[in-house]
Amino acid sequence: MSEVLTLSSDLPTMTAEINAYKRVAGEAIFEIGRRLKSVRDAKLDSTDREVRKLAQQREEAGGWIRWLEEHVDFDRSHAHRFITVFDEMGDVGTYQRLGLRALYEIATLPPDERTREYTLKSGVTKGPDEMTVRELREVKAALKAERKARELAEARAEKAEDDYETVRDTLESVAGHPAKTEYVADPDMSDRLKRYETRFGDIDGVVTERITNHTEVDGAAAHFADDVQTLLLNYAHLTVYRANFVNISDASREEYETTIAALGDFVHGMRKILDDVSERGPVIFEM
Repeated sequence: MSEVLTLSSDLPTMTAEINAYKRVAGEAIFEIGRRLKSVRDAKLDSTDREVRKLAQQREEAGGWIRWLEEHVDFDRSHAHRFITVFDEMGDVGTYQRLGLRALYEIATLPPDERTREYTLKSGVTKGPDEMTVRELREVKAALKAERKARELAEARAEKAEDDYETVRDTLESVAGHPAKTEYVADPDMSDRLKRYETRFGDIDGVVTERITNHTEVDGAAAHFADDVQTLLLNYAHLTVYRANFVNISDASREEYETTIAALGDFVHGMRKILDDVSERGPVIFEM
């Protein structure tokens, strides 16, 4: 019959015993991790005879995974947690009271995040060594979201910089190689100009200078308005002297009619240009 362990009835003694077992439990996690790592990493071709011996025994036991399952009752992922805790945290230190799950969550935090204090959703501020497993996972999820947001912001900033450089290079290229103005011919306008030339002579010669860009068109607007105003001031009175036109000669009548037709073509063409510009943007005609 096995001996039954009698627990102390003294609270200070019980407290000391609990803390002693906690230290043993914490130390055990690190020591198990240390030994698992040694078995896993042992090399058959090592120059260290003890390491080579350990590797040989591991292989005779069926290799790393089989040895874990049959001799230690660990699966690969469970062993990985012990090894990660040992690798990342070195020794038990202040973590001796924590279990494997909590230690693994802390070990998989970035090193500079393991000693910070965090304000949890509950409003409580704690360090990682004071948190439950659930609280540690809450912190890790928040850190992951923060990291992704930072990476996205950096990617967007980098793209904006690349776009800026592309635009700058394009502008510099354009400045170095000015684009040629493209003229689009309008058959109707060409016919009208031929009629103008039939009536008034070569309008592309001494009579007028051809306008080839929007800056010149803007500058010509005021002159155009002034010239039309002069035309109206000089000849508007003719529209009220109907009786005087009754007996004009055929030659004079033809002169008036061909001139008015040419003027009508001009007004119609101007109206069409302005309407087209309003709908589709500027159009430059090649004569």
